[in-house]
Amino acid sequence: WLLQHEYVFDVSVWEIWGSLLRGCILVIPNADSAKDLGLLVELVNENQVSVLNQTPSLFYVFADYILEYNLQDAVTSLRYVVFGGESLNTLKLVRWLGEFASRTTLVNMYGITETTVHLTAKVIRQGGATNCIGKVLCDQYILLLDCNHNLVPLGCAGEIYVGGAGLAEGYLNRPGLTAERFIDNPFG
Repeated sequence: WLLQHEYVFDVSVWEIWGSLLRGCILVIPNADSAKDLGLLVELVNENQVSVLNQTPSLFYVFADYILEYNLQDAVTSLRYVVFGGESLNTLKLVRWLGEFASRTTLVNMYGITETTVHLTAKVIRQGGATNCIGKVLCDQYILLLDCNHNLVPLGCAGEIYVGGAGLAEGYLNRPGLTAERFIDNPFG
């Protein structure tokens, strides 16, 4: 695993504990490796990194760099690339999937700070659905509601409301914001 994010971001919890609890080595890059694509590819290769967590925009650049400079052999250790932090455009993964689909699993994960890292997961496959956040992880739920907190019909736009075991109880020392943003489930 590669620690790609600073410890102040919730995804670092996933990177640190996800690797250590599975008995994996956690590779911590230096400042140069985190900023230079060539050094990042070298780091992945030398340390045989198997799990990479990145924002989609960073991965698009990383993937293009590997394909442009024919560095496919330098990333054969990658088994999983996990996306988060922003919307994923699967059309930008077509070349990568064509080259690596048989050996690297791409996973789009959706989560918000209030749920501590991940809420949903979707394995990305060639020719699959675009811009899909996937299925809800266990002990959590998502409701798609309108402005009156009613469920929206299938296929209609709405606002995502989340709940379950992974949801925070509120914002620390911010009762007003907590009251505004953390509402009771209108359906029980």
